[in-house]
Amino acid sequence: MNTRQATSPGQAGARIGQPDLCRLTALFAGKSRRDPERLLHDFLRHAIGLLNAAGAVIFVDREERPAATLLSHQALAWAPDMEQHLAKTARQALAEEKALYHPLAGQPSVQLLACPLAAGRTCLTLVCQATAGGMETLLVLGQLLAAVLELQLAVADRTGTDDPGMTGLVADALQAGGRDGLLRLTAGLRRLTGCSRVALAGRRGHRMVLLALSDVSSPDRRTEEIRVLEKGLAECASRSSPLCWPAPAPELDSPVLAEIGRVTGSGCAAAVPLPGDNGHDSALLLLWQENPGRHVSATLAMLAASAPLLAGCVRALRQRPWRLGPGDNSRPRRRRLLVAAVAAVLALVLLVPVPYRVPAGALVRPVTTRYVVARFDTILDKVLVDPGDRVRAGELLARLDGREISLQLAGLNAERDKAARMYDRYLAAGDTPSAQVARLDMERLDQQIHLLRQRQTHLQLVSPVDGIVLTGDLKRAEGGPVSKGQTLFEVAPLDRMDIELAIGEDDIARVRNRAPVTIRFDAYPDQQWRGTIQRIVPKSRIRDMRNVFIAEFETANPGGRLRPGMRGEAEIDCGRRSLGWLLLHRPWYTLLHVADRFL
Repeated sequence: MNTRQATSPGQAGARIGQPDLCRLTALFAGKSRRDPERLLHDFLRHAIGLLNAAGAVIFVDREERPAATLLSHQALAWAPDMEQHLAKTARQALAEEKALYHPLAGQPSVQLLACPLAAGRTCLTLVCQATAGGMETLLVLGQLLAAVLELQLAVADRTGTDDPGMTGLVADALQAGGRDGLLRLTAGLRRLTGCSRVALAGRRGHRMVLLALSDVSSPDRRTEEIRVLEKGLAECASRSSPLCWPAPAPELDSPVLAEIGRVTGSGCAAAVPLPGDNGHDSALLLLWQENPGRHVSATLAMLAASAPLLAGCVRALRQRPWRLGPGDNSRPRRRRLLVAAVAAVLALVLLVPVPYRVPAGALVRPVTTRYVVARFDTILDKVLVDPGDRVRAGELLARLDGREISLQLAGLNAERDKAARMYDRYLAAGDTPSAQVARLDMERLDQQIHLLRQRQTHLQLVSPVDGIVLTGDLKRAEGGPVSKGQTLFEVAPLDRMDIELAIGEDDIARVRNRAPVTIRFDAYPDQQWRGTIQRIVPKSRIRDMRNVFIAEFETANPGGRLRPGMRGEAEIDCGRRSLGWLLLHRPWYTLLHVADRFL
């Protein structure tokens, strides 16, 4: 049978011969014990041959990958993800704490067989074809193989492995010492027992306090979770016996552990007291996210057997004299002098005066803005500039449609000629009243003709000043109507610009007129502009969702480098203040506001 083996790739392609049950026990003797991967691989190879299976997996609960895997090409042909199917079956068997088998999805003739070990964390899982005699015989043989595996693994553990075990944990904790040692001890116990969290408490006076919580360097003792953990550890120490929830026996039951499971969301909790000079003055609490079943009893037995060792370790870590001995009294004095010297130097540094600069946002605006408007209702014929274009005074910006004016002017000229002829006729006939009316019509028509001729002179829209076009994107509106008084273009000169500074209301009290200003615009990050505040607007404004006060000053703009709308960051020189005031005045004012609110 061609095989694939996860832990020992070099064994792929081995052919499984006739099974020999005696060799299964021999696998765990002699030098093979020193190579656990080789041991598990050989066990799977002979177990597959014994049951005529197509593959097998040794699965350990809460580990991402199986401890050993051996699958044939036939098994992988049935399902490429056969390893995941076997792992799922193993988890089900471990959860139900019994051996089971079921067909592979889509392959009713292929059976997945899972036999958990008695310890409750390891499971032997096989894939095979259903036989005519049924799966009961294979189920019995699988459980016998699981028992042999567990028995020999236990023998191997007693004869020595590479795992440092409890002694290694204690040695590592003592080497770290102090609080770090307690944290290492709880973290090591969590890894050794397979639980999710380990809490260690010790007696301080008349109450139990939390000493360490695995993987948590500084637990908050004010939380309900820490209080209920200390409560459960205190009950365990006072009863001087292990506790468990859910309890496998009535004497292990504890309502406090049930409350701990509810508060922490754990599926199982167990506590073990540690002996001391005056009874049990410390205790361990273990939490599992899910109930591990029979593994809890084995864990409690292991911790109870190691309780004296753990108690001595905790006592040594709590009582180690970290302070200096009586023969070295000069070192604390030198340390106090050093601290005093550092404090004095720090105080002097905080009193050093340094420049105080108030930050502010800067915005460029034109000093003056000229508007080009439509003087009468007409049609926009042609637009010749875009926003941002530089223009000179008198440069053509746009043309208005004059055809309607020309038609109206022609009609008025005809009416005026008619009125002139009527005036001459009435005057020759001596009809003075009619001649007077005709003369008035001539004057009216002359005024209308003069108005239309004036409008003809304003059909060409020109720039009033040298500058830049700010608004007037009207090219899409060509051929559309414009109304009288409508602003068509805004033109601003570029020779001088007005700089607006947005100063926060918490800094405005320290800003004065004629204060020097340094500005660095986003468009020119390598260049600075300098000026002096000329005016501060007395009324605040909302800008960028902040309440600010506006300060202004004018600056020359040679070359027109500054454009309206440019933004930058400004610093306003407000004199000199001590370094301590600069660092602490904002926290101090915040504290005053909080005190005013709650006191």
